[in-house]
Amino acid sequence: MADAYPTCPRCNSLDLESALSLRTDSGPQSDTHTRWVRCRGCDARYIVEIEEDVNIGHDTDGHVTNSARSCDPTEWDRTVALARRCPHPSDPECRCTAHAVAPTTLSAAWYRSW
Repeated sequence: MADAYPTCPRCNSLDLESALSLRTDSGPQSDTHTRWVRCRGCDARYIVEIEEDVNIGHDTDGHVTNSARSCDPTEWDRTVALARRCPHPSDPECRCTAHAVAPTTLSAAWYRSW
């Protein structure tokens, strides 16, 4: 579904680059990730929360929610540097600073669900 994939709200580019992803929650039916995303078109910065739900009954597809907030470039750079030092990015139980403290964001950028 073409409209499910986000575009940069600032420049309308589809060229969004994921710089890093941390798994922040995990359970038998869902995983949640925080991603640091940058637009290659205009260099806007976003913090994206992605929640992936699986369907245990297998009667329908799972569900993905992609919700992003804009982020000041200085805060984005600071927090992505912290996240890159995380020793266990796939472990939601990790107690590093990047897992423990969410980046400060500015405003809603997009919300997609499919």
